[in-house]
Amino acid sequence: MAWSAKEQPLPFDSYTIHGLNYLQGEVIDRKYQQERYTNQTYALLQLPSGLTREMVENPISHRPFVNIWGGFNLPYFATRNEAYQLAAQFAEMYQLQVISSQDNLLTFLNKEGNRAYQVEYDNDKRHLENITLHPPYAMELLDGETRAVLPPLYANEKLGLKTIAPVKFFSPDSGWTWYPTEFDGTDLFFGLVAGFEVELGYFSLSELEAIRGPLGLPIERDLYYQPANLATIRSWHRQ
Repeated sequence: MAWSAKEQPLPFDSYTIHGLNYLQGEVIDRKYQQERYTNQTYALLQLPSGLTREMVENPISHRPFVNIWGGFNLPYFATRNEAYQLAAQFAEMYQLQVISSQDNLLTFLNKEGNRAYQVEYDNDKRHLENITLHPPYAMELLDGETRAVLPPLYANEKLGLKTIAPVKFFSPDSGWTWYPTEFDGTDLFFGLVAGFEVELGYFSLSELEAIRGPLGLPIERDLYYQPANLATIRSWHRQ
């Protein structure tokens, strides 16, 4: 959600942030058949675990923060205890349970989806070191790049069924599929849902993480999906 014009000075340029890189709008437009991100960049943090996370500037402190889950962010430059004090104030707002352990770890449990993110801080160097998803076999539905290609709610109203759905979520054992085209930055998607009916509607990240099919399998993000517009996708499913 934090695309910036290339000519605009970025708030992270004056910091040394390990793993910081920038998505290039032209590359994303080609990959996802979009026409909205040319001449823009998007700050992502590449973590040792392999996860990627959006970097944002805190509007109050103007310091770099890292997206953890949904709309919840933590400071990049902090100790574990400093981050915990902030997390304890806001975690409940995002339906997360926060647990501190050892002297450098914070664990955030998504109560609805039964997933957790473990955040590690380097207290000596005062920065966020790593984020790990638990259970380790779970697929992350909304990684940094996926989050980047979903515009805000109502951004595609004028396009209607010509809107490109850049992402596909699916249930391996029930046949249901979800094609988000917009995201509110916290939990709510809008897009096409193919289940008992094929229709446009709202659905949530926490809902998708909690769903299990008849065989108990969780929802996955289709890594081989080729983006298409909603009219084409609707035609596929109705056939």
